[in-house]
Amino acid sequence: MQRLIRVYRDSGRTIAFICAATTALAASVAGAAGVAAAESSRRVRVTSHPAVKQELLAAGWDYAPDEERVVVDGRVITSRGPGTAMLFALTIVEALCGKAKRDEITGPLICASVL
Repeated sequence: MQRLIRVYRDSGRTIAFICAATTALAASVAGAAGVAAAESSRRVRVTSHPAVKQELLAAGWDYAPDEERVVVDGRVITSRGPGTAMLFALTIVEALCGKAKRDEITGPLICASVL
């Protein structure tokens, strides 16, 4: 999985992690040692489930303030946990299809204000 994460990042694709899955992103960067110029070796600003926050901080990641439920840094999207899943999903839709598509599907979902 770590190799696939690196391939996606290096090819400029959007990639997303929710809850403790952000640790897979961290592991992929650790595994990219020696490829300093590659996008996949760059740490980005992230969030995660609070249970793995200290692990990410210890690994040198730029961790967003806790009130940020979803964080987008370049082509990497991270989110805190199950309670942020709808906002996470809508953020992915916007990243892949644009704001107009996000707005189009948000209404019928009867979402509370998510921004």
